[in-house]
Amino acid sequence: MSTFFLLQTKKIRTFWKQYGRITVMSLSFILTAVFSFELGYARAISKDKGVLIIKKPVTEMIDPTSSSNTEVAEVAISKNIAETSKKEVNTMGTECVFVGSKNSNKYHLPSCQWAKRIKLENRVCFSNKEEAEKRGYVPGCIQ
Repeated sequence: MSTFFLLQTKKIRTFWKQYGRITVMSLSFILTAVFSFELGYARAISKDKGVLIIKKPVTEMIDPTSSSNTEVAEVAISKNIAETSKKEVNTMGTECVFVGSKNSNKYHLPSCQWAKRIKLENRVCFSNKEEAEKRGYVPGCIQ
């Protein structure tokens, strides 16, 4: 039994002489990476507020006169106007085939990303291209 133990000890010593430096460096790198990951994960958990808010677009139009909360009604109307359909209805009841801004000279389809960014109070609705161009607007992102 003692010769077996001596033989194994000799193998271990030769292994450490040959691969000891690489083994220690590899283990140090792995332990540092694991420690850093765990530290970052623990820090992220401590900053977590615990509240997840999911914003869902309003799909139905709310009548502001019947709603007791006018802010909710205004938000619902502005979200409905930014809907991705080709034809939209603004709060005045006119059909918006193309949308422009009071602050720009371009008109867009209501589904365009730039049209969705126009504030409700700055929106100008056009029923056709000719009307928009007659008022001095040029095509923006027309898909």
